Amino acid sequence: MSLQKINWSQIDTDPYFGDVDLGTQENYLKNVFAENLFVSGITAGTINVNSSDILTKISGGTGISVTGGNTGITISNSNPDQTVTISGGTNIQITGTYPNFGVNFTGTTGSGGGTFTGGTVAGQTTFQAGLTATTISGGTFFGNGGSLSFTNTGATTIQVGGIAENTILTGKTFQEVWDLLLYPYEEPAFSSFSVSPTLPTFELGQSVTAGTKTYSWGIQDSQNLSAGTISIIEYTGTSQFRTISNGLTGTSKSITTTSPTFSSTTPTTQLIYTISAYDTRSNLFTRSINGNWRYRWYYGKYSGTTITPLEITGLTDTALVTSVVNNYITWDPTVNPEYGYLIIPTGLTQPTNLRNSTSGCQGSNIPYTTGGTVSFTNTYGVSTAYMIYKTDNQFAGQYNAWLCQ
Repeated sequence: MSLQKINWSQIDTDPYFGDVDLGTQENYLKNVFAENLFVSGITAGTINVNSSDILTKISGGTGISVTGGNTGITISNSNPDQTVTISGGTNIQITGTYPNFGVNFTGTTGSGGGTFTGGTVAGQTTFQAGLTATTISGGTFFGNGGSLSFTNTGATTIQVGGIAENTILTGKTFQEVWDLLLYPYEEPAFSSFSVSPTLPTFELGQSVTAGTKTYSWGIQDSQNLSAGTISIIEYTGTSQFRTISNGLTGTSKSITTTSPTFSSTTPTTQLIYTISAYDTRSNLFTRSINGNWRYRWYYGKYSGTTITPLEITGLTDTALVTSVVNNYITWDPTVNPEYGYLIIPTGLTQPTNLRNSTSGCQGSNIPYTTGGTVSFTNTYGVSTAYMIYKTDNQFAGQYNAWLCQ
């Protein structure tokens, strides 16, 4: 053992050194033991060390205490680990456990046209002194675009992407604004709609015969169709006649129904089949097929200076029309010279002049005479009054006439 650190003044050396001066004994023993020599006859029981002197050489740091005596020394931690608890304040939520905590902001704050709503502060986060919930604004905070809102009370001046002109963007997130710009909403529309047998143009009094009909349709951008909202309705004029079917699904489908007999004696009444549906934004879109009732008029050549209803219906040309003015007709050539006749329903606008033209009220005048009116009943039982127009001169060749208004 090495005794260099022993306080020799506390050791009883008389049994070994007699009346030798203590200071001399101490120096002697120090020198001896410094050379790692051992003195025979010295045992643990014969060496007395004052423990209080040793304690004066041991001191505790901050939070460390040292106690004890001859029987032992105790070193204690007077400030052990403590449980850490973090509590959230208003709109602040704490998640996780020591040593990893999360701080969630659950409120909403903003200024300058931007709003910052709840987010999470986690990982390596830097906090700036003086920055509080009331000082964070969407104009200076950039983060998750879905959590920030954009508001401008002014209407847009032009259409950009999917944002139409005169749109006011209020309370939309930045994510929604970019989606509108780059991925505009594609409004669904009926690409086709048909009914079989097809609807002709009907003469006054003619009936839509009863029987089966098949309705077919197609839809473009059907991904934005609200399912189960397709309906087909039959109208007469502006009044609903009957519902063909509703609650239909699919993008193209044929259905068969039996239609009742329907007819009209006036040219203003229409039979309308309308298919409609809603998109995912609850906007209605439609497409229609019209069945219309029209006046019949007649024109052609005839040799007589007057003409009867039977002779009128025997003229070479006839059509169902809504108007005859501002257009032209052609009288076909005949073997012998004949008069040109126009038989126009009085319910239509009448011509004010006749010109030899196919491109407007120009060219040479065609002299004509108004031969009064005549009424007769068509094959469907509807009586119609007609105005008679006859050219003053007969001709055998082909001749064009523009009906001026």
